[in-house]
Amino acid sequence: MPAGFGQAAKSWFSRRTWIGAVPSLAAALVLLAPGGASAAYILDDGTAESTVGTANAAIYWLNAFQVLPGQDSITSLDIAFGGDTSMDIDLAFGVGPGDGTPVTAYLWGDPDNDGNPDDAFVLASVMGTIQNSNTNTFIRFTFDDPVNVGNIGEYFFAGFFVDQIGAGGDTGTTEGQNYAVGQDTTLPPAGRSWYSRFDFAPDPNRLGSGLQFGKSAEFGLDGNFLIRANSTADSVPEPSTWILMTSGLALAAWRRRKAR
Repeated sequence: MPAGFGQAAKSWFSRRTWIGAVPSLAAALVLLAPGGASAAYILDDGTAESTVGTANAAIYWLNAFQVLPGQDSITSLDIAFGGDTSMDIDLAFGVGPGDGTPVTAYLWGDPDNDGNPDDAFVLASVMGTIQNSNTNTFIRFTFDDPVNVGNIGEYFFAGFFVDQIGAGGDTGTTEGQNYAVGQDTTLPPAGRSWYSRFDFAPDPNRLGSGLQFGKSAEFGLDGNFLIRANSTADSVPEPSTWILMTSGLALAAWRRRKAR
């Protein structure tokens, strides 16, 4: 693992077994967003088992998604923030930042449509603060107007930025710690969660120039960030989520037939 990069595990969160949970999650993802309601691009299962970051740094966390039919207009982002002073972890990794810390939520486009945000460009942003940190509560960041993110199959990125440069960062303290993202490690990693770390004021249009830049898995920290993008269409999870859901529903149907 590169120096200055760490993962903090939330020790009181149980690691649920994914096999057998697929059918119930599938139902939840489909039924919680009725026709005409806000539909979400989702990679996570709603629970963070860890958080990723480092101290005394400016960091972007983001997920890559591909535009689905009827979901090319994004209205808001939902983010569950991880890391707070209540986390029961080794402070050598650090925690925080806490509630009230300024945050900027972003949508980016992908000019070469390769799913890599090294050349991503900002489509829209909205400012706010971290809230309900370390509780698996999703906080909504709504854009002034719906944002078109491209054509069917094209990549876009949803994420956020927190700057903790100069805020402290001594080992064993919570000051300056920048572990603001919640990360789900229960679902299989989708390989779409990205991290870009800076030690200076960064340009959101140059994510690839970060001191540390890449997928979280490339740093040995597999997982899916709890960052979601909402559109105005019927609920359609990401294709990778559909595969998991379909497999689980098929298994459930087979068990019911066998029971008969």
